[in-house]
Amino acid sequence: MAHRATNPEPVILGKIIADKGTRWGEETRKVAQTDAQRVLEALVAEYGVEAAVRALDNQGFKGDAMRYLLNPLYEEAIRRRSMVQLSSSVASSGDAETPLTDEEFEMTADQLADEGAAICRRQGAPATSLPITRDEMYLDHP
Repeated sequence: MAHRATNPEPVILGKIIADKGTRWGEETRKVAQTDAQRVLEALVAEYGVEAAVRALDNQGFKGDAMRYLLNPLYEEAIRRRSMVQLSSSVASSGDAETPLTDEEFEMTADQLADEGAAICRRQGAPATSLPITRDEMYLDHP
């Protein structure tokens, strides 16, 4: 594709790894590749598709041509972010060893549902992108 020729530099991660030469072993190279993907995930989730398109344009790439990849990256990154944020909410909502009363469980479920909906609104994602539904919260609750 001709649009990839607008920025003739080698792919940045490949260049960084090559510049490190033998100072980075094979394991470090693999970790760097995984970490680069994590950086991409976090940045796409944080700034969204439109900002990524602008950033690609500013870097000398055709951002619009990358939407085929940016859109699913964003959807998955938001799904993962929601899961992490909900997990953090659950972890901070009480001691896992002490069972919640029915009233405490209801309050926690309400809070998690509200926080999940707020996360989706802030990220411009549909509430259906949450990793867990209100009904699923009750599966293990007697």
